[in-house]
Amino acid sequence: MQQGVWQELIEQATRETTTARQRLMRHRLELDQAETQQKQLKMFRQDYADQASAAGGRMSLSRLMHLRAFIDNLDVAIAQLSAQIEHLHTLNAEAQARLSERRARQLALEKLVSMRTARQASARDRREQAAIDDLIQAHAHRSR
Repeated sequence: MQQGVWQELIEQATRETTTARQRLMRHRLELDQAETQQKQLKMFRQDYADQASAAGGRMSLSRLMHLRAFIDNLDVAIAQLSAQIEHLHTLNAEAQARLSERRARQLALEKLVSMRTARQASARDRREQAAIDDLIQAHAHRSR
């Protein structure tokens, strides 16, 4: 293959690695945001549950029922976030694996091109040395 083709393959692998890294960062950010939101909802829920417990018999039945319904809605939202977080953990793991795969491919291509370049340079050096040796031998042969 020509050098340009190899370079294009490396550039493509680099772009794929960059894309995979960006995807992983996006999934991590989404996961962090969802976990923060879940933590806030749990604290919010606990505050309302504490209010309901502290009020005890001093709160009207209607107010207590509304508070209980609100806490139930918070429980549903927390459960939904838990499912979303589980899904984001899966996406995060998949994105991490994809990044590792893409990075390994990029490094393998870079190593392959580096080895190929080194072999070409070595072959060129051997040819040049052989040409120099031939010139020296020809010059020595003429000098006799």
